[in-house]
Amino acid sequence: MRFKLSPEAKKYIVKQDSVTVKRIYEALRGITQEPPKGDAKELQGESGKYRLRVGDLRILFMLDGDNLVITKISPRGQAYK
Repeated sequence: MRFKLSPEAKKYIVKQDSVTVKRIYEALRGITQEPPKGDAKELQGESGKYRLRVGDLRILFMLDGDNLVITKISPRGQAYK
């Protein structure tokens, strides 16, 4: 399984320090492994949309066939707005 970043997610990653970027990519690699690793749950009321918790960050994503589409990466308080 591979992952694709939306323009909004790319923009967020570019602004982060190297330690945060490394944590994000390690979490994404973990979720694409068999069996998936990490704290990922389906969002309530939104079929097919999930969130991955990485410390205080939330990574919102969808499954598109064999791809993981990362739609948004943001701090916990702003992720669901």
